[in-house]
Amino acid sequence: KKSDRYKDDEKEPVSFKTWTSHEIKTLFKHDGLNQFQRDIILIYALTGLRANELTGINANQPYKELHWKHVDLEEKTMQIQQKSKHRIRETIDIHNDVIDILHKWKARGYAKPLNMNYDELHDIISEISEITQIQFTCHDLRRMKSQIARKEYHDINDAAKAIGDKSTQVVHNHYAGETVEE
Repeated sequence: KKSDRYKDDEKEPVSFKTWTSHEIKTLFKHDGLNQFQRDIILIYALTGLRANELTGINANQPYKELHWKHVDLEEKTMQIQQKSKHRIRETIDIHNDVIDILHKWKARGYAKPLNMNYDELHDIISEISEITQIQFTCHDLRRMKSQIARKEYHDINDAAKAIGDKSTQVVHNHYAGETVEE
């Protein structure tokens, strides 16, 4: 029986979505998407956060839920629960377009910034994928941000910073080993 330890030459190569410029343009400008769907794409693409870092409902880990108290619209920051065993929230800056969306949602009386759980988010992303005919997941929007950053700055460290990841090796192997049309 083979152990769980493999040599590098025994491992299957990791494959992940590499976004093309055409796909990115299609995703952001598709006429078949409603405004809410566009807003969801923009929030995840501009923040580069993991799906559950922004959802407002997490029955198994309620400490990870994002609430309005974690968002400072004036300072343009957000306290997010990144992967951490210590349950420490990190403050990140938020893009102006994301602030605009969150202002709009708060004015409409949304109970939480993204008042949904992971399954509901997954269904929205699947619907967007079907409408645009681009196969992607919410995590692929995170990959998009790191790939664009790597192409823009020509540096894996900046690609890692763009999505708040500390490991450049992980970013290279799973997010931005290749960049948009590199």
